Amino acid sequence: MISVSIRLERSRHFTMDVEIEAPPGVTALFGPSGAGKSTVLQVIAGLERGGRHDRVNVRHDNEIWQDDTRFVPPHRRGVGYVFQQPQLFQHLTVLNNLRYAEKRARLGQIVLDDVVDWLDINPLLQRSTGSLSGGEAQRVAIARTLLSNPRCLLMDEPLGSLDGASRRKILPYLARLRSTLDIPVIYVTHAIDEVSYLADHVLLIRAGSIIEQGSVFDMASSLQLSRETAAEPAAVIETSIAQYHEADALAECRIDGAALFVACGPLPAGERVRIRIPARDVSLSMSQPEDSSILNILPAVVQTIDESPLPHAALVRLTAGEHTLVASVTHRSRRTLGLAPGQRVFAQVKGVALLTDHG
Repeated sequence: MISVSIRLERSRHFTMDVEIEAPPGVTALFGPSGAGKSTVLQVIAGLERGGRHDRVNVRHDNEIWQDDTRFVPPHRRGVGYVFQQPQLFQHLTVLNNLRYAEKRARLGQIVLDDVVDWLDINPLLQRSTGSLSGGEAQRVAIARTLLSNPRCLLMDEPLGSLDGASRRKILPYLARLRSTLDIPVIYVTHAIDEVSYLADHVLLIRAGSIIEQGSVFDMASSLQLSRETAAEPAAVIETSIAQYHEADALAECRIDGAALFVACGPLPAGERVRIRIPARDVSLSMSQPEDSSILNILPAVVQTIDESPLPHAALVRLTAGEHTLVASVTHRSRRTLGLAPGQRVFAQVKGVALLTDHG
């Protein structure tokens, strides 16, 4: 667990005042440029001490890294730091970059063969770093950082310099690390798709303050997050593949016993996946529709009816078993259906996006 309490006065126009706890897993620091996300990472790494009148407290489990009387220097904290631009030695091959890091690593369980396998870089080992694509270079940079056997991993917009295709290719590797590593990973980004794909917990930061936080499954439908990013509210659900229907090119997931079909490439039964369901792609019915082209129809219960980013609509939060859905419903439809909390309805899901590289 990383625990951080920071109060930094940078000017009369900007004061950072945050408290953060990051357990093992991925904690996403999400917000606009200039919000203070990178400053939080620099404080944790020991690269930002604060001034005389600032307050900085950093703990790793029961070990104090920084407070009013103690400051552990960066090289003794055991922090792995991945930057937006890969920090590689241009005169060395990929393999020699990794071996350089391995020789200077803390004692730990992560070894060269592990990172080569996790990040699928065996075909790159004999190449010069100058011949790598942006995505390949970033995978090597992450591998080299992991070889230090870090106590925690700090990632400062690691995909920010990549194009869309390269970002989509590298995301599955980062997701694999999330399920493999048992350390805190603090991931800075302003891309909502990276948050949905990778994060366990999300902190929304603006102007030096945490304005909302919660699990990724709660925050995906947050109105505050929607206002900050102009992203539409959506449900993010983690489930597993029940079976793949090759003739239809559809993967079948199970949501509280009901089938949910997703158009995608072949996936093995049992694989864990995340799916994203935008509120605009969910409509409601009081009875189970018949003779419909919509495959995904889930029994659900209305939990709350909230304001929506759209002036003509309301945001209806639903539970389908253990999962949360959201539906954007016009005020007219809400009145016609007589929607109210506790009501049983059927959610017709028109669009489901699989958050994986198997699309």
